[in-house]
Amino acid sequence: MKQYQKAIADYTKAIEINPNFAGTYKNRGLSKIRLEDLTGAIADFRRAIELVPQYAPAYTNLGLALNKQGKLKRLLKTLAKRSN
Repeated sequence: MKQYQKAIADYTKAIEINPNFAGTYKNRGLSKIRLEDLTGAIADFRRAIELVPQYAPAYTNLGLALNKQGKLKRLLKTLAKRSN
């Protein structure tokens, strides 16, 4: 329905009720991507990952947001250096 501002407001209320549910941060981040709030989306995806380190959808969407910012290649290079 493309009511992203309303969705963000609803997810924010849900986070106030339960700030430890990673899915809510991931969903709010997706709405923020649609509104081109990449910084906010990245923060939400990172929070979801903090809560559930193995949460694959948060990593996938974090990568999408970083790619839109032109930062994904830099991140991948940094990770590759750390693994060596």
